[in-house]
Amino acid sequence: MHRTSLGENEGMIFFFADRGYHSFYMFNTKIPLSVIFLDETLRIVDILDMEPCPSKNPADCPIYTPRSHCRYAIEVNQEFVRKHGIKVGDPVKITR
Repeated sequence: MHRTSLGENEGMIFFFADRGYHSFYMFNTKIPLSVIFLDETLRIVDILDMEPCPSKNPADCPIYTPRSHCRYAIEVNQEFVRKHGIKVGDPVKITR
């Protein structure tokens, strides 16, 4: 929240203890992002473009929910997904 930029090759990863339909919203987020949802095998199950929510009330912001259960999510700049040809079904490797 409150970010005004994200580096071209940077992202934010989220790990969920249990797999499920983990949703995101863009309250107090200033930049458009894509969220890449991964299952427990690190395969992409969905990709959604998210737009900043201008509302002062978080209840007014759209909710972005994957079409399949996920265990991880990675938020990146919207152009990152297109630039790198990332698509549903692709495997992802996470390293430190």
